[in-house]
Amino acid sequence: MRAELLTLALIVGAFTWVFRFFPIQFGLGRKAQATRLGAFFGAIAPSAIATLFIASILPLLGHDGVKNLPLLGGIAGVVGIYWWKNSTIYATVAGAATFGLIFGLIDFMH
Repeated sequence: MRAELLTLALIVGAFTWVFRFFPIQFGLGRKAQATRLGAFFGAIAPSAIATLFIASILPLLGHDGVKNLPLLGGIAGVVGIYWWKNSTIYATVAGAATFGLIFGLIDFMH
């Protein structure tokens, strides 16, 4: 295993742990969550999104031009739907669908 990959995995893992630990430990989550378990599950969504985003974007960073369009479309889908609906589920599905649609269109056109 390359040292860069191991370093990246450790950094992403550390940030994932921080995203999960601090909201639970210091009560930084929503006040409506009465239990520690509720706060834990509330903290998982942002860390999962951040981890998947970093893991997905790294292989695509070296490409130029058209190869980045699915990535940019997927990011726009996630951000746009999350801003509009404030729903992690809808945003994730919209981002994946947008990425797949643009990827398929590019593949079809070439």
